[in-house]
Amino acid sequence: MDAADEQRLLHILRAAQGDPALLALIPLDLTFTDEAERERLRTVLLAAAVPHWFDAPFLAALLATSLDGASGLMGKLQRLTNVETFPARGDGACNVHEASRLALREHLRLKHPDLWQTYAQRAHAHLAAGKETHERVEALYHLFAADADAAVAACKTLGGYLGQNPSTRAALCLALNELRDEGWLTGAALVEALRAPLWYRSSRGEVSQLEAEAWALLDLAKAHAHSSRVADAYLLLGDVHIAHGELSKALDCHTESKTISERLAASAPDNAARQRDLSVSLNKLGNLAVAQGDLARALRCFSEAKTIAERLAASDPANAAWQRDLGISLNKLGDLAVAQGDLARALRCFSEAKTIAERLAASDPANAERQRDLSISLNKLGNLAVAQGDLAGGLRSFSESKSIAEHLAASDPANAAWQRDLFVSLNKLGDLAVAQGDLARALRCFSEAKTIAKRL
Repeated sequence: MDAADEQRLLHILRAAQGDPALLALIPLDLTFTDEAERERLRTVLLAAAVPHWFDAPFLAALLATSLDGASGLMGKLQRLTNVETFPARGDGACNVHEASRLALREHLRLKHPDLWQTYAQRAHAHLAAGKETHERVEALYHLFAADADAAVAACKTLGGYLGQNPSTRAALCLALNELRDEGWLTGAALVEALRAPLWYRSSRGEVSQLEAEAWALLDLAKAHAHSSRVADAYLLLGDVHIAHGELSKALDCHTESKTISERLAASAPDNAARQRDLSVSLNKLGNLAVAQGDLARALRCFSEAKTIAERLAASDPANAAWQRDLGISLNKLGDLAVAQGDLARALRCFSEAKTIAERLAASDPANAERQRDLSISLNKLGNLAVAQGDLAGGLRSFSESKSIAEHLAASDPANAAWQRDLFVSLNKLGDLAVAQGDLARALRCFSEAKTIAKRL
């Protein structure tokens, strides 16, 4: 760098005055000497900073230009030190370095809101038809900027579609966390962006760590008079209290959730989502009743929940979520039948639940949630077989369940819930080995289970 370049750099730095966005533009000022070209490329770089990645077709869509024109502009952007290749999104994909991207995007949102909206709308339109998970998450991300109300409904739909798959659900939660942390969202959009990541973390066995965030969700949902999300927040707080051994507080929270869900369901009898929310609340209260030894109250709650689940499942046999809800209700009633000593009724419930779980798992083998449901059903049938003296039947069920648990645990070693499932399966097989007199096999199972317990 000669003296003239040094002076030019000093001038640029002084002009930036520590502004992160202006500092992010410095590589462009240093790389291109022609003023007209720099001005054109500033616009291009700002557009490229809106999405998490871009390629030539994406850049063409953002700038409303031809593919050839976008390809030429990409070649120039790639000369900048803060533009990187991004092979995770295919050959030719790039992204603006995270620190620069965040600064430029925020500058665009605050200083040029109309252009910001235009880029968000174009990005969403470009990605909306995509089938890949990363395309759907990125499309939703831009929809929150372009049309927050539409994004709330789309977020619920996408969250349900992604289920419990760690890699896909995590991508959605990262995008929502970024939106929330950047302070872009208000109202129902902000509530949804806080809620979805909490439910994801809860499904991963982290519920005991979520008390402060659950209270924050409750306060936010109340502030925006978002009744269904107030009910959700109470459900989550109830689960937090259960994790802490505070059953009385949990009962208060779950009762409050049921009261709200009941009112909403009564106000819209044909609204399936509200009916389903009530079913979930009833199951939570049933779980608590079991924990408190009130089996009669548990039976009432579980039976009401099953009635709702049966009605929804019959209304749309192709709806996997509603079929799954029915399976959950059947398992809960089966557990209760075991506690009441009615093993014949328990077998009927568990067998029906397993049939549903098998069908759903077979229809989508990559869906971790459905595989886990099948594993749980197998364990319940295994327990019942052992209780009835059928050790061979118990071994078959426990072994199948362990195979599923092993696969899930290996796919995501950080998922505490899935590691715990494997721990449970190993202990069940160990207990069965003891009952069959195979102490060497029992020792292997218990030793593996102990290793998992230590790690957890």
